[in-house]
Amino acid sequence: MDYSNTATATGDILLLHSFDCKSALFTVDAEPGVLITISYPNTNPKLTKSGFYLQMHLGTPHVYSEFGFQYITKTQFTDVYIGGTLDVGSLTANPSGDYSGTFDVTFNQQ
Repeated sequence: MDYSNTATATGDILLLHSFDCKSALFTVDAEPGVLITISYPNTNPKLTKSGFYLQMHLGTPHVYSEFGFQYITKTQFTDVYIGGTLDVGSLTANPSGDYSGTFDVTFNQQ
């Protein structure tokens, strides 16, 4: 899933477009002209289900039609989109079902 909510697949993965998929959206509230640095404490979080897991790989943040981990605010509220890649194994390694998890994003103001 990229920052613009476009899902793509490789290998034997079949995307079911009946499910609503979205990239992560964060709205940062900071005065214009502030330098914001974005970091991920863990760039590869996991989604889990009953002892099974899917590995995520977070992508580069997308801000103001640009990609990067630093930006200077232009307005008080800034939308930051984060997409990524999900590794899906075989059906035995990753049985079907609902997997869940979280990831942390840090926004430092300077």
